[in-house]
Amino acid sequence: MPLNGYILTLPKVLWGNVTVSAHLNLFNVADEGSITLKFMRIDSNVTIWEQTEKIKGEASKSVPLYVPWVSESQMMQLKIEGRFGTLSLPSYTIENTQNVYVEARPWITFIQPDKELYLPGQLIRFRILSVTPDLRPSLEPIADVWLEDTTGTRVAQWKNVPVIAYVGIAQMEFQLSEEPPQGTWFIKAKVDGQTEMKTIQVSEYVLPKFSLTIVRPDVVLANAVSIPIEFCAKYTHGQPVKGTLNAEISPRTYGYNITEKRLQVKISDQQ
Repeated sequence: MPLNGYILTLPKVLWGNVTVSAHLNLFNVADEGSITLKFMRIDSNVTIWEQTEKIKGEASKSVPLYVPWVSESQMMQLKIEGRFGTLSLPSYTIENTQNVYVEARPWITFIQPDKELYLPGQLIRFRILSVTPDLRPSLEPIADVWLEDTTGTRVAQWKNVPVIAYVGIAQMEFQLSEEPPQGTWFIKAKVDGQTEMKTIQVSEYVLPKFSLTIVRPDVVLANAVSIPIEFCAKYTHGQPVKGTLNAEISPRTYGYNITEKRLQVKISDQQ
């Protein structure tokens, strides 16, 4: 008479707080029954998670197995119990325990402001997207979001922030006052017990008084007598700048030996 048996296969790497696909193969087991899968702590045999699946005579069945969340990677026990046939007279029973390693894999949270620098009185807009360990957007509300100024004071806070359906993005905004503390501000979000942070700058932006552009050739021949270089300085309103320019020019030649020559050039009263 053929012997009864089973094979339960799992992914090699188990991530906490993720549902994986376990595959059960039964051999010479025709009766209906059920199996129970338990995750247990090794040190105390305390059951952290268990689930039961009905087996209706299938020789092969895919079982969605939830791996419990862990704060740090650790070894756990996976126990399988099965009973087939009647309660009083089971035709086949399963009871086995194996050690499995569960990896702690935190969620990934992205905080994206609409820009990096804000002027006093402007509107701060930002989005938050959380990705689950299996790289899918989380559709759960974000537990806590807050904005801190340069002193660490919470100037705004949002609780249980809803996300856009099917996308998982939450959008928030905050109106700056005309005289906010200037410096580095912090956008923080707490997701799945972890706090993520993004920095932004709040300051008065002063336009530069003038800009300097340099136009020069990309390549200069070794026998060139002169090198055409153009320096152009203009104020922000477009007028040319008059003054003295000290420039250091360093042509570099390539061949068997690399040489470099530095020249000091002074230009006065030029536009």
